[in-house]
Amino acid sequence: MVRKAEERKAEARKDVTKLRQRFKKLMQTNEESLPAHLQLDRREFELDPIFKEEMNKNRKERVEQTEKELAFETEKCELALQKLFQK
Repeated sequence: MVRKAEERKAEARKDVTKLRQRFKKLMQTNEESLPAHLQLDRREFELDPIFKEEMNKNRKERVEQTEKELAFETEKCELALQKLFQK
């Protein structure tokens, strides 16, 4: 289970890196390739505050769920280890 979680995290990191590169390229194109009257202001690239709040809430819920799952797995492994030592 931990290995699977690590794989998902690594995949998410790759996705975030790709998105950051794409965003950086868009910003660069906006600043360097477009005439001034067509350029977007930096604030126009920012997320809608309500959407951003919802994303943060969802992320927090996922983190809490993952922490609960890890706590369960840890407890399960500790009990199994105790049983091994009791034999």
